[in-house]
Amino acid sequence: MVLDGIINNKHVQNVKGLMDDHVSNNLMEFGGCAMLALVCHSTPTDTWKYAMAFAVVCVLHKTQFDNKFHGNPAFTFATWLSKGSMSCFDVFKQVMFQIFGYAFGFWFGGVIGLDAHVSTDTPAPFASMIFNEVISVGIMTWLYLHVNDDNQNKAWSDFMGFAIGAVVWFGYQLKLSGAHMNSAIFAGEDFGKSIAAWNSPSWGLNDFALFFAPLVSVFITSLVYTFYHKK
Repeated sequence: MVLDGIINNKHVQNVKGLMDDHVSNNLMEFGGCAMLALVCHSTPTDTWKYAMAFAVVCVLHKTQFDNKFHGNPAFTFATWLSKGSMSCFDVFKQVMFQIFGYAFGFWFGGVIGLDAHVSTDTPAPFASMIFNEVISVGIMTWLYLHVNDDNQNKAWSDFMGFAIGAVVWFGYQLKLSGAHMNSAIFAGEDFGKSIAAWNSPSWGLNDFALFFAPLVSVFITSLVYTFYHKK
């Protein structure tokens, strides 16, 4: 009886809600990204192995924690735009936890002696880099919206983990030259080299453009997808 009273206490419930909304989900996102960075420490992101590792993390989060794992700012942004279940601040928090999750995984992998992780260089020239990134992320986002659209593809629900893995794999297979596809990994690679501070030299225009270009692509793709499927 005493325990029931404590659990049902209004202040306890408020704290629990605060933890669920601002801490728990983001820590799970951090843990999932760190796990991916460790398991695929020396594995290129455009391989089937990486896609299946991504799918396994999605399944674990869904079945064990009843939590949706995104692992990519593009997926987080797409969920916010299509589902409306997150606030703008929630998106910002989740992206930050994704970046630091990948950074921690890359750093810790080096500490325990895993095969070296090779960071992705910023491609040039600027115009083709932005175009290729926007188009490539747009294709992957369209696939992601498709498998998460309850009105269009309820059959995907039984294969959601594999479906997300397939989205990641097809997205990377169809990407144009120089596209990175995951801003959190791009930032985490740089930060993960030295967990104490951002590395020198500091980011230039190309780096910031490559970080934010996927979000622009997701916004445009979500608008087109919504219009295309509007009834």
